[in-house]
Amino acid sequence: MVEKETRILNAAQIEKFVLDVLLKLELPEEDAASVARVLVAADLRGIDSHGVARLPIYIKRMRKGLINARPHRKLLSDRGAACAIDADNGFGAPAGEEAVQRAMEKAKEFGVACAVVRNTNHFGIGAYYAMMPLKEGMIGLCATNTSPLMVPFGGREIMLGSNPLAIAVPAGKRPPIVLDMATTAVARGKLELAKRKGEKIPTGWGVDTSGKPTTDPDEALKGGLLPMGGPKGSGLAMVIDILCGVLAGAAYSNGIGSLFGDMDKPQNIGNFFMVMDIGFFREKDAFAEEMERYVDLIKGSAPAEGFKEILMPGEIEWNNTLRREKEGIPISAPLQKELKALVDELGLSVDWLQ
Repeated sequence: MVEKETRILNAAQIEKFVLDVLLKLELPEEDAASVARVLVAADLRGIDSHGVARLPIYIKRMRKGLINARPHRKLLSDRGAACAIDADNGFGAPAGEEAVQRAMEKAKEFGVACAVVRNTNHFGIGAYYAMMPLKEGMIGLCATNTSPLMVPFGGREIMLGSNPLAIAVPAGKRPPIVLDMATTAVARGKLELAKRKGEKIPTGWGVDTSGKPTTDPDEALKGGLLPMGGPKGSGLAMVIDILCGVLAGAAYSNGIGSLFGDMDKPQNIGNFFMVMDIGFFREKDAFAEEMERYVDLIKGSAPAEGFKEILMPGEIEWNNTLRREKEGIPISAPLQKELKALVDELGLSVDWLQ
């Protein structure tokens, strides 16, 4: 019986757990390892909602035939500095990693390269893919569309996903700059939390079914989330939807299946990736030195009242990773219970779930 307390595990334990579960379900080893890497990366960065907690819904969809466990990904186009991949409705992580790797190789030849993926599924955190080129001293960009949960600016019908964008830039001896943001004003989970607590939400988070701003989280959950920055967030979400849906040949807008809600159709998500080789623009060492000065300049500026320091994009997650690599990753009691039910069903034995 799992104890009713949070357990602290190291990243290797969680990665092995995910790998063992997926191999038991007969995923190809490379695909299973890819999913495990991405989920653990999210947990290390403190994005627990996208870490191992996502494994049960992935498996539920796979068992319903909504995710293809043994896909045959196809390279649809491979010309010049661009390529397009059909993920064959497989797990999102392996297709995403393949696309970025291909774009990285092309960027070494052309300076800038792009890759799109169609017919794929939820792939975890965008920052993971944006950060892949960092190991080669390159800049990475990742965007994906998602199932709709946001109304467009001026609208009252849910038409757009949170459609996140992630960009990672190496910064010499400083931690990399990693912007990873959704285009909604706030995460849907914050509305759900406010509802459970019986609290009001700030104006600007969501609208009711008539499109009117509301401070009632229940009404906002029935209506829809608002875009960040009004027309700016709305426009950015649309452009991402176009790149990931229309350009990639995937679903878009309200045609995308919901990860949790639509248990009768695949998601058919689309991804867009870009990689830039800094050496094609300027000498890499000079860029690194300039980035160090840039970071020091921003962080050295005076904080406003109520703030201790200026934080760079991704700095909190960077610090989370350093801490969790040393101290471990917390796994809550409810999540342990959910994972134990999963392994019991599969006939696996996991020490920390006994």
